[in-house]
Amino acid sequence: MHGALNIAVTASIGAAQVRDDAMSANEVVRDAGRALYEAKAAGRNRMAMAPPGLLD
Repeated sequence: MHGALNIAVTASIGAAQVRDDAMSANEVVRDAGRALYEAKAAGRNRMAMAPPGLLD
């Protein structure tokens, strides 16, 4: 193929578990966001899970 363009798509994912105690939606998103930054810092194209009680 003449002039073919190759594109690679990667993803970094941050996830958080909802603890049994009543976490607000903002706390879950905050923990997942921090896990996302951990995944990116570890080299991108990775998945990181926020540990339960991240900010306790």
